[in-house]
Amino acid sequence: RAEEMGGYLACITTAEENAALLKLLRRSGEVEAYFGLFNTGRNETGYTYGWVSGEELTYTDWDPAQPDNWNNCELYGGFWIEGGHWNDYAQDAIRTYIVEWNSENDVK
Repeated sequence: RAEEMGGYLACITTAEENAALLKLLRRSGEVEAYFGLFNTGRNETGYTYGWVSGEELTYTDWDPAQPDNWNNCELYGGFWIEGGHWNDYAQDAIRTYIVEWNSENDVK
C-alpha cells in the first residue's frame, strides 16, 4: 500500500527520527504502527533485520526481549506504544503504518 501511494514504509536511522515518529504516532491515538523493518533471517547471535529501502541497519530501539519472532511468524518491525520501543509483528497484526517519501514531489 505504501508503494501504491508513491512511497515506502519508513526507515528509522537515528534516535531523533525515532523520537519524532513516535511522537507523531502517539499524537494520532494509534498504539502500534509498522515501519520498513523486516526479518532477513537468523545468524549465530539471533535474528537479522533490514530496511525496505536497502539502507544499512545502524540504529535500533527494540523493546527488551524483542525481537522474538513469536510463533515463527513475526517478521516485520513496528512501534509498540506501551513501552515506546520496537516490537516484531506478524504481517497482518497491525492496520497502521508509517509511509516515507523521498520528496514532496513523490506524494501521490
